Amino acid sequence: IRAERERVQNEANRAEGPNVAPVTRECTFADFMKCSPITFRRNEGVIGLIRWIEKTEMVFTVSKCTEANKVVFAAATFQDRALTWWNSQVATSRIEVMTRKTWAEMKNVKTKVKREADNKKRKWENFQGGSSSGG
Repeated sequence: IRAERERVQNEANRAEGPNVAPVTRECTFADFMKCSPITFRRNEGVIGLIRWIEKTEMVFTVSKCTEANKVVFAAATFQDRALTWWNSQVATSRIEVMTRKTWAEMKNVKTKVKREADNKKRKWENFQGGSSSGG
């Protein structure tokens, strides 16, 4: 009975030998998309960026996404201004450079860019408020 159990297990694993671990399949883009990642447009504000990062990380975990695919798969969720930003990064750095970045590097860049944009917007609003006094 034990020999039969091992034979069935080996066939299921497509491996040979009694104690061979099953081969795990690499996450595909279709696997990633089946987990319903949210899109990021870059007009959602810092809270929207944080939610996008958290949801994307959950999708990476559920889909068992490899580190090598995280940046490319995440970039595929960009739309509108975020997609324009990504395309400008690719144009200046080449796609190979951008896709070699780690997920941690990409999160840092996205967070920094968003923070800078929010600061510029805040400064502009403060300037507009100050200049309307005519002083």
